[in-house]
Amino acid sequence: MLNFEDAIQTIKESWKPLEIGRFNNQVIRLIMAEGEFKIHDHAFDECIIVYKGHINLWTEKGIIDLKEGQGYIATAGTKHNPIAKEKSYLLSIIPAN
Repeated sequence: MLNFEDAIQTIKESWKPLEIGRFNNQVIRLIMAEGEFKIHDHAFDECIIVYKGHINLWTEKGIIDLKEGQGYIATAGTKHNPIAKEKSYLLSIIPAN
């Protein structure tokens, strides 16, 4: 069972992902977001879901406003930068190494 609320209690540092589960060669990470991360991209697709809070996700195509329960799939090679003006919690689903 995944318990997001219990996992949130263990996170002490912004932008440091906590692995909370794996399935079908995918990793589910929980991230405490505060402030701005950095512009980056990946060689793989990343699914970003706002569990709690609100972020603005900068992409090369514009800013996407994501609220609780909303998500975005940053396809491989897409530059993106999550920005959280308030403490928020994100789920990131990426391929396992």
